[in-house]
Amino acid sequence: MTTRLTLVGFLSIAVVLSSTASAQQFAWSPSFRGGSVTFAVNRSKALVEANRAASQPELRLTLPGELFEPPVTLQTVTRPQANTDTPLGVLQSDWSAQLADDAAWIADNFATTDQAEVARWLADANLRDANLRVLQREGRARVVGWARLKQTLVAILLYENGRRIPLTLVPEAGHWKRTNKLSADSEFDVIFAATRDGTLTRGGDRR
Repeated sequence: MTTRLTLVGFLSIAVVLSSTASAQQFAWSPSFRGGSVTFAVNRSKALVEANRAASQPELRLTLPGELFEPPVTLQTVTRPQANTDTPLGVLQSDWSAQLADDAAWIADNFATTDQAEVARWLADANLRDANLRVLQREGRARVVGWARLKQTLVAILLYENGRRIPLTLVPEAGHWKRTNKLSADSEFDVIFAATRDGTLTRGGDRR
């Protein structure tokens, strides 16, 4: 099986809940009252072999979520200013930590189960430098939407250079954290491929 991991922020490398309370826990905000996002992409763009071998040429996945109009722009913060109580907060903390190239802060934005792997990435000076250069080249990031998948919240980011990427978030001890636990998941593969090379649809709109 092909695996896909998302490095500390933006470099990609060979990379319905039954209770209302639980569903709200995995929403962008408590004000979410329903909606969905459909991810669609040609199967040839998938990385997971089962998706590439699908009988239909187009892969489609519809999940609870929203597309924002206008998108939400990430703001840089200092570490003392960072507040990871919300999905937006941890995305801003993560982005700012990487721009600052602060290894301890970068690691702190990830879930406990991801810590060991993140530490290995951060110990690789070449990989870390490459990640920073990619981040600086791509420019400011905006959140164009989100979807709920398997007790995670997948945020869709769009950069100034036009690249889109999904980042997966989970709640942990009252805060939101980044995670790569779905990197080899077949449904996340559809999200990843559609975000990069396909379409995101809400109410008939295509993005």
